[in-house]
Amino acid sequence: MDDILRMLNIMDAEMKKKGIKKGDIAKFFDVSPGTVSNMFNRKYKIGYMKFIQLTRMIFGQYNHDFIRRFCRSAKTKIEVEALEWAYSNGDMEVLELLVEREKGYNNRNTTKEKQQIEESEPVTITSAYELQLQRMTGKIARELFYKKNHKMKRKVKNTDIAMFVLVHLNCMYSYIDRHSYREVWPLGVSLLEDIEEIENDYLRLSLEIRVKIALLYTGVRAKKYTECEIMANEILSRKGLIDDFPLHYNNVLICLSEIFALTDFEKSSSYINQAVEMMDKGYFDNNEGWKWKIKSTYDFIHIYHNKLNKDKLYLEAPDEKAHFLAKGNEEERKEAIRILNELQKEYGEDDEFVAYYKALALNDVELMREARAMFRDAGDYHYSQMATDFIENSK
Repeated sequence: MDDILRMLNIMDAEMKKKGIKKGDIAKFFDVSPGTVSNMFNRKYKIGYMKFIQLTRMIFGQYNHDFIRRFCRSAKTKIEVEALEWAYSNGDMEVLELLVEREKGYNNRNTTKEKQQIEESEPVTITSAYELQLQRMTGKIARELFYKKNHKMKRKVKNTDIAMFVLVHLNCMYSYIDRHSYREVWPLGVSLLEDIEEIENDYLRLSLEIRVKIALLYTGVRAKKYTECEIMANEILSRKGLIDDFPLHYNNVLICLSEIFALTDFEKSSSYINQAVEMMDKGYFDNNEGWKWKIKSTYDFIHIYHNKLNKDKLYLEAPDEKAHFLAKGNEEERKEAIRILNELQKEYGEDDEFVAYYKALALNDVELMREARAMFRDAGDYHYSQMATDFIENSK
């Protein structure tokens, strides 16, 4: 018995226990009951996305273990929706499995000469997701991510709309990574119009939300607070969002926490606490990078507002550990400087947050002016306010 049939037998037993009928599944998938029966006895090949949806229908939530096992065993063509599902649900293992399987499939059906061209200049949807995977798992430097995306962008002018949107969405991410926030808003607004042409409902909705989240992230930095709050709450109000796109839902919570991060601790912490609660429930167990993001944002909000109970902070990210130490005694501030000097070697001298934390640790007004200039040069007028407040309070 192959592993897929083994899982389907378990799912069939679960359906009987819960009183779920094959006719219900047939209606959901818009197929005949006979087709569903053939799915379960393996006479009909079930696709990736159908299997993913089937796990949630039967178990009440996506069964990530079964989905990973299916991805290792299935021999059907990978759908773009499955790649998008893996990304939007924060399952980097599934995304990696799908990318590697699709690359293997393409390589088997490509001449050696053509394969070499594709490897040097990736132009497939799978390649776009592979770059996103590398970014999410920290396996690609931000400058290389930027260069690869802009090479891809030159290749997709006359390709399908989903590919066009994905590559340009990657470009938005590369601008964010390089702290070039002004580049993001006009590109995102334009992409929202392009996304309307995508026919697949699941893909269209997920990509629309992803673009809006990038707009939220940069809009906050441009102090578009009212516009961003309205957009964020509109996204969160969508029925079933937390089930269909938990990473998107969580990301919006983080963006809302940032809107109020400097002005309203209670409101900001309420949003980040909801994000932490999702993490604690296991939503992102296979995405350490995202858990790091949640914890770092939680720490920043609390440290900024002088909630310095070490037992209630994560302090896993070196920059937030330095932020915490920068508010401590002389020895702790010295340790903060040591950490920040190491980060400057890694990030470069122009990281505005590192400069801000260093000025904080040294109580150096001139260095804080430099940090404020870095924030403003990046188009970040939201967090530049921290530096302005420090300078004003030092007079």
